[in-house]
Amino acid sequence: MLSAIIREAAVGVGWMVQRNDSIQSEWMAMRMQGVESSGDSANSQT
Repeated sequence: MLSAIIREAAVGVGWMVQRNDSIQSEWMAMRMQGVESSGDSANSQT
């Protein structure tokens, strides 16, 4: 039972690592939209 929990946790961690890039890009896109809406579009050009 413990090995199943460890395996499930390892799969979850691997999924989080794989999702990390897309989560960061989505968060950055949301931040850039907020920056653009506030009128400071100079910082959105990265």
